[in-house]
Amino acid sequence: MAFKHSDFTYDPHTGNLSLTRNEVTVLIERDVHAESPHQWGNDDVFLVAFNRYFSVHREGYRSFEEARETTQREGKVLFPLSAHIHSGIHLYLGTHKTCQWDSGMVGYIVVDPNDIPKPEAAAEALVATWNTYCSGDVYSVCAEHPASDVESCFDIYGLDAALAQAHEFYESLVQPIQPMLKTCPPQVYWTC
Repeated sequence: MAFKHSDFTYDPHTGNLSLTRNEVTVLIERDVHAESPHQWGNDDVFLVAFNRYFSVHREGYRSFEEARETTQREGKVLFPLSAHIHSGIHLYLGTHKTCQWDSGMVGYIVVDPNDIPKPEAAAEALVATWNTYCSGDVYSVCAEHPASDVESCFDIYGLDAALAQAHEFYESLVQPIQPMLKTCPPQVYWTC
C-alpha cells in the first residue's frame, strides 16, 4: 500500500516530512537545488521566454522575432506562452490575460512535430512541469535503515511522485530484513 501525505510527520521549522517504520526512516525535503526543466537540454519540446521577470534563452531563440524565424526554418511548431507573475510565476498556453497588469505573453513552447506525435499535449505537459518547478514543488527523498545503505533521489517533481519514491525506497529496504523479523526474537534482532 502506497504512502499518503498523512502517514508522515510534518516539521514546520524545516518543511520536511518524515516517517519511521520497522527501523526505516524516510525523509522528504523540498529540493532547493533542483534542476530547471531548461537544464534537461530537450530539443524536441522546450520553452523560451523573454520577460524581465521570467527569462529562458536558447541559441537561435533569443527574441520573439528570432524564435519565429528559427521555428519556421526548422519546421517546428510554436505555442504562445503567457504568464501571471505576481508573488510567483504561473505559466499557461495562449495569449489571453488573466489579470490586467500582471499577465501577458512571455515566450513560446517550441515543439518538433516530427519527433512528438501530439505537439499540443506535449506543450501542455511542459507547462505543467515548469509550473511545478516555479512553485517549488520539487523534492528529494532519502531513506535509511541501520543495517543497509542509504537510498536517495533528487529532482522529484510533485509531492505524489515523492511519496511514490519514498514508498519504493521503504519497500526496498524492508524486504531484505523481513525474514529476520519473523525468525529473530525482538531483543536479539540486530545481532542476527
